[in-house]
Amino acid sequence: MSGPARLKRTVRLRQTMPNSVGRHMARRVTLKDVARESGMSESAVSQVLNNRPCRLSEDSKQRIRECAQRMNYRANRAARGLATKRSETVGLIVPDIENPFFSSLAKSLEARCRQAGLALFVANSDDRIEHDCEQLQRMDALGVDGIFFVPSNEIIADDESSIMDVLNGVSVPFVMVDRIIDDAVCDKVFVDNEYGAHQAVEYLISRGHTRIGCLANTRNSQNGRLRLAGYRNALVDHGLDFDDSLVAEGDYHGASGYGAVDALLSAGVTAIFSTSDLMTIGVMRRLSELSLRVPDDISLVSFDRNETSAFFLPDITSVHQDVAELSSRAFDLLSARIGGDASDPVLQVVEPTLVMGTSVSEPRDQDVR
Repeated sequence: MSGPARLKRTVRLRQTMPNSVGRHMARRVTLKDVARESGMSESAVSQVLNNRPCRLSEDSKQRIRECAQRMNYRANRAARGLATKRSETVGLIVPDIENPFFSSLAKSLEARCRQAGLALFVANSDDRIEHDCEQLQRMDALGVDGIFFVPSNEIIADDESSIMDVLNGVSVPFVMVDRIIDDAVCDKVFVDNEYGAHQAVEYLISRGHTRIGCLANTRNSQNGRLRLAGYRNALVDHGLDFDDSLVAEGDYHGASGYGAVDALLSAGVTAIFSTSDLMTIGVMRRLSELSLRVPDDISLVSFDRNETSAFFLPDITSVHQDVAELSSRAFDLLSARIGGDASDPVLQVVEPTLVMGTSVSEPRDQDVR
């Protein structure tokens, strides 16, 4: 662009900027503005717009509401918070927002918060203790009314005392969701992972499978260890020996599921129990590369039953974690604490269900390796 042309374009931009900036920097309409416009007192306007009892006629109330709507009045939550000692906000800290389970949890909690007139702030810890501590302290400093907290696996695997000082210093109520720190004094709600895994493996046994592979995250996951315990107990309950050569380590990501398949097949499994839908994606990809069909060549059961699994072909039999129920209980617990409930902390367990798909059949006689 030539010099004169560039100058002309700059002039045009400068000429249009004031109106544009003015539109984006409109002054907030206050109660005083609505009072002046409606011809009513500021206290009367405040009572009406905050749904408090007052002696005004219905016509006067309606005039105030119409005026506020016409002027695009929005309540100043910060000012209201100073008066009520409430911010009408709550926080949620999750280990990995990209994980469909935690995304579903956030969505479900946000829906409950919205119904209650609350805003939900979501923070991601990347499964790191230091980030857990930072986010807890930051949300507390922001003045949220309460916190939903899903601890990182790093906390569960490490010495839990490393975060206890931070938890003990949080000035607002918090509820621990999905993962549990035993020493923390707070309400806790989680899914019975051990029972869910037991259901899955018991079903495979009922279909004739005795060499069942398990893909679990046991190195740093509390829930992973519980799911492995459910797998082991189901075998023992049905007179089968636990064989650690049939257990492969995963990390709740697709690549670990993909990488575990060959070893499990070499161990002679006729079925695989994958303890995460994300790992199941990797398992199915590798089976497809090996031209092995589910369930004709090998049976497969998963754990999670999130929206991702709806696109699996075939439909995978899986343990369903009821995220709606989990979030509903967590919300009710936190709401009660915010409201002043001072009773002893409670521990609530949500029971998962096994949802039947078409991914399990009786084992084939031939070697599937």
